[in-house]
Amino acid sequence: MLIHDKVGLGTSEIGRLATLDSVYDLLTTNISSEIQQEVEDIGRRLEHPTRCPVAKALVLLQVADMVQITEESLAAVLHPAVDAEPVLPAVRDAVEQLLQARKARRTEQGAQAAVRSRTVMGRGA
Repeated sequence: MLIHDKVGLGTSEIGRLATLDSVYDLLTTNISSEIQQEVEDIGRRLEHPTRCPVAKALVLLQVADMVQITEESLAAVLHPAVDAEPVLPAVRDAVEQLLQARKARRTEQGAQAAVRSRTVMGRGA
């Protein structure tokens, strides 16, 4: 994450945080093409500026079965910098758009991406 071209965290301003959507970008070769296509479709079809980061974080948090996926947990893993304004309002709006577009759903475990491939990370998820 520090030196990779897609993230470049090492050359960023002090205080920038590693976000889960950046981790997704680094792991794309390990994420099923079905999931990647769904995230790309979200980027094309929905208007909210936080739609893709939220979708990427949803995908990765689904792999971590012990994490309840709430808007608050999504905001925590997408907070871009120590001194950044809270992202929770934008995350809530993006989740609502994903729900309305049927690109996400609510479950007992919290929000989930609508496409739940058995091979999110190249293995059973």
